[in-house]
Amino acid sequence: MEIIVLAHNFYQQAGGEDEVFRAEGALLESYGHRVERFTVHNGDIKGMGRASLAAATLWNRATARRLRQMLRDTGARIVHFHNTLPIMSPSVYYAARAEGAAGSATTETACPPTPSNR
Repeated sequence: MEIIVLAHNFYQQAGGEDEVFRAEGALLESYGHRVERFTVHNGDIKGMGRASLAAATLWNRATARRLRQMLRDTGARIVHFHNTLPIMSPSVYYAARAEGAAGSATTETACPPTPSNR
């Protein structure tokens, strides 16, 4: 049995990526793995100014700190990322590596989020 962290950034409106995230977690659990879920929600951007959002999209220190703490607390050595933008940022990949966890990612969206596809 492995301890696996699934990381996902939920959009403001539910979509197929959310279902993939849930289904993947359930599948891993059905095979006896312990799955910890690390999630953020795009609703959090409502209170952010443009500069803060841009900075967080490029490198979100707070999210990276939260992930590092989760990895320490759970002992997980595998992290699978879904949809890391805009709230998680690339910082989460570095956070996983800094804690000695192997990382992988699923890319469901081939274009950046815009008002028409959020």
